[in-house]
Amino acid sequence: CGVMLDLLNNKAKEIKQRIVELGELETALGHLYSKGLTFPTDDVDGKNCVCHLVSEQVELAEVSVER
Repeated sequence: CGVMLDLLNNKAKEIKQRIVELGELETALGHLYSKGLTFPTDDVDGKNCVCHLVSEQVELAEVSVER
């Protein structure tokens, strides 16, 4: 029973950490969305629009994961 209690406790901790991470992601996406609303939607080159902003964030995330 002790082993099962440890497993349950560890899984609960994992879920709690994941909830924290998802909350942080939700906040980041909200900020990105708000900032994206300030960009034009008709930029053909994609350098001054929300698409460029999202691409930059993805590249930054990929670099931080690689480290």
